[in-house]
Amino acid sequence: MSSLLSPDPQFAAWLDSLLARHQRTFAPAEFLKAVRALSARYVERRAQLAQQTPTDSAGKRAAFAAFFAPLHFLTARAIVDASGLRDAGVDRLVDLGCGTAAVGAAWASSLPAPPQITGVDKQGWCLDEARLTWRAFGLDGRVVRGDLLVSAEKLVRDASIRNRARVGIALGWSVNELDNATRARLLPAILALTRAGHPLLLIEPLARGMSPWWDDWVGALTPSGAHAQDWKFDIDLPSALAAIDEAAGFRREGLGARAISSRRLGHEETR
Repeated sequence: MSSLLSPDPQFAAWLDSLLARHQRTFAPAEFLKAVRALSARYVERRAQLAQQTPTDSAGKRAAFAAFFAPLHFLTARAIVDASGLRDAGVDRLVDLGCGTAAVGAAWASSLPAPPQITGVDKQGWCLDEARLTWRAFGLDGRVVRGDLLVSAEKLVRDASIRNRARVGIALGWSVNELDNATRARLLPAILALTRAGHPLLLIEPLARGMSPWWDDWVGALTPSGAHAQDWKFDIDLPSALAAIDEAAGFRREGLGARAISSRRLGHEETR
């Protein structure tokens, strides 16, 4: 189990603003109910994800933005640090299925020279939150409302980046929400991008049942220079997150996720 350093002041200010904004319209019990309901949607009712957004109520959107997104940020930042992606030399980052932009912001804000970010998501409320996330970390970002598969396939065809290895691709907790057909089409696009040398950060939950396709993706991507690993980080959560976690009945010990990352040129470029 790896240890995780304390979050920086920008994270603390972002978290405070999230909690102030998203908890003010809910009684504490209502907010905790929404946190539990969103967790259940991802775990017990996963079969619905491809047909129905998990954040289909104001309470679930608040729970995602103010509780789960900060946890994703902390986990993604730890993976970036541990996997060497801080040295990937990214000058542009495309966050596919960005949600509230926690993963892209975690990667971008850890770099010596933060890149320009493009966040892609179908949900307008997510993109509104993404703008606020980037502003909180002093990042330069723009949003695209659309489908992550369409955007990934467009990147593959984009002549302006075809021979550039400095465009990073982030997929944070998003591939597991796709239906099988869409996920099958996405893999060749991501494989083409990694073969072209574009750094990759793909993060999913540790639970095998949430990503039964994982081994197939690892088998496809590792020959192009990607590395797969299960990560567990020993961390004391910020007190506000820890209080929500305990009150919701989770009582997690540390943070964890599985990731496929690549920061090296793909085989096709190194021949």
